[in-house]
Amino acid sequence: MSEVTFTPEMLAELEKAYASGTKRLTYEGKTIEYQNLSDMERAINTLRRALNAKQGKRKSRRVHLASNRGL
Repeated sequence: MSEVTFTPEMLAELEKAYASGTKRLTYEGKTIEYQNLSDMERAINTLRRALNAKQGKRKSRRVHLASNRGL
């Protein structure tokens, strides 16, 4: 089995399909149909992480603080 190489174009096509609500995507002669938009969202996140790792970018983190005293 060959290793899949993710490209920014693949991510763009997937995001475009997600935005339009289309669950079937054809890219480079291959067709994939997602069962629901949640599966597509997970695929988008997977592609983003892989592309960011390839570029050496680190995952951003957010910290939310809440206080109900003195403010």
